[in-house]
Amino acid sequence: MYRTVAQQCPRCGHPTQAIAHGVGCGTCGGRIVSHAAFLNMANDMLAPGIAPFERPPMFPRVESPLHCPLCRRKMRPCSLLHVLLDDCSVHGIWFDPHELQAALMLFANAAAVAHLAGTAVPNPRLPWLALNVALPHAIDQYQFFQSTVSIGNATKSATLSLPVDDIPDIAAAIYGFADQPPRIVDLGAGVTALNGIRIFGGATLHQGDEIQIGSYKIAVHAPPDVGTPKLMPPVPRAEA
Repeated sequence: MYRTVAQQCPRCGHPTQAIAHGVGCGTCGGRIVSHAAFLNMANDMLAPGIAPFERPPMFPRVESPLHCPLCRRKMRPCSLLHVLLDDCSVHGIWFDPHELQAALMLFANAAAVAHLAGTAVPNPRLPWLALNVALPHAIDQYQFFQSTVSIGNATKSATLSLPVDDIPDIAAAIYGFADQPPRIVDLGAGVTALNGIRIFGGATLHQGDEIQIGSYKIAVHAPPDVGTPKLMPPVPRAEA
């Protein structure tokens, strides 16, 4: 058993701290996530019927290596398609800001999954999601017709931006596949709860479910003319 030196961010040099799923830097937003934790989150993103990955499907690349913040060994530069990462064989994968979310979203794309697995596209149907999202204490009701809705605290990064201080730039995503119930996935932030229970991966949404992300409670339902699964209706607004 070795003794580690002071844990420093390999990107900016500032001290690291314990966060959900691993260790991260509070200054630049980078983090290291164990292989098992990342694999669990990635497999939770897969469409039903697709075989889960047994190990992260990363490809080597040539670049000056970073040093692991936990053991100071050189990490192996690698990639998940266009997402560039650094891998410590002992402690896990280093993700710069937004890289964890970008890497996880690849696993919700059937074509990307097929490329990573080296197989034909297992399900040629495009992902499809049509949802109304009602936020208590918000002025507007949000309506989306797309495959994925990312939820967070950055106007430019998140499809649905929640301007509160207790969630990061991208905290979670709701996504759907053709003829399949939509799912919600915590994207490594550790601030997503479903029916009062915090989730650290993905969960299928059913009628009557309540999503909470940070201090926001979110009611989601499908528009009646789309044919997607029926979910819980919007939270009634109090009359003025």
